Amino acid sequence: MDLTIAAFGFSALLLVALVVVLVMFLRLRGHTREVEQALAEQSGSKERADMLMAVAQAVNSSLALSDVLHVALTQSGRLMGAVAGAMYLVTPGKAEMRRQSDYNLTHNARGAGRKLDEEPLRSVVTAQRPVVAPLDSEHAPGLEGGGHPTHVLVVPVQRATQLMGAMELYLPKPRQLREDQIELLQGVAAEAAMAISHAQLYQAQEENALTDELTKLPNRRYMAQRFLQEMQRARRHHKGLAFLMLDIDHFKQINDTN
Repeated sequence: MDLTIAAFGFSALLLVALVVVLVMFLRLRGHTREVEQALAEQSGSKERADMLMAVAQAVNSSLALSDVLHVALTQSGRLMGAVAGAMYLVTPGKAEMRRQSDYNLTHNARGAGRKLDEEPLRSVVTAQRPVVAPLDSEHAPGLEGGGHPTHVLVVPVQRATQLMGAMELYLPKPRQLREDQIELLQGVAAEAAMAISHAQLYQAQEENALTDELTKLPNRRYMAQRFLQEMQRARRHHKGLAFLMLDIDHFKQINDTN
């Protein structure tokens, strides 16, 4: 009898111990998952911060717009798992965009231009946020490695309410965008918009410095700069250089009447 009671007590104690171990294991597993999730979020945050830093550095270190657009495009494509991408800029005075930068597209890929009223660009402009849309084979651009993407992620590039362009990231399959991804893409687009604005301002200042304000013709500074460039070109290619100067009589009358 005593032996039976002892065996029963030992079994009960063993069962309690197993329950305690199981509870501890489940808690530890849950804690491990929380740690893994926290590490993943931290890693994702670092990746997003590194991405924005790379684009910001490109904006601040170079006035070459093509360099900035390429960095913004490729960084966004890497984040979203895109197989190719293209950057479009609005053509001044027209309701259209022209492709200015791309990667992994064939040399003569479709879609060099975009109308602002065509889909999915129209929906993107209206929503003012990134949109994923399906692509049919007729409108899908060709890839360098062959084949065609099935979906496109369109990201508006705008400063305040002014639309300056759009990024198109070509995806091999559909995907849902998380809010943090949308915010990150909008941040990259904002940096690209700033670069576009800086480049346009720089171009305008350069044109003003090299152009006569009244006639809009190249001024003396432009002539001196161009003459130096042609002299250097002639020396590199070991060729002669001719310089022709014309004196127009009574040119003041033209200035006074135009």
